[in-house]
Amino acid sequence: VIACYTDIQIINCIDNKQFIVRDTDNINIGKKVIRIEARAVSSIVDRINDQFDMAVNTILDCTGRLIIAGVGKSGLISQKIASTMASTGTPAHFVHPGDAFHGDLGMITENDIVLI
Repeated sequence: VIACYTDIQIINCIDNKQFIVRDTDNINIGKKVIRIEARAVSSIVDRINDQFDMAVNTILDCTGRLIIAGVGKSGLISQKIASTMASTGTPAHFVHPGDAFHGDLGMITENDIVLI
């Protein structure tokens, strides 16, 4: 059921259980989430330093591929990073650490950079 309610409503589901549907201020909730995330991003500005510059230059100077690894949620993010890098011109590939442990390490060469 998708609807706007100005008061609390009781709805019956197929199994006769009742659920309370409350009117929520989704606009203010959305704005609050954006403000929290903006503060979090702003708080890391000062962490961009020489190490960041060195990491970026190392990736740009790589003559091989950027190999990105991760497990779980980090693995999903790693897959997205590898895909984005590859689609924007940086040769990149995702490797699951479990697969690397069971033979896929052989695909990594001395010219590659591994990002974990």
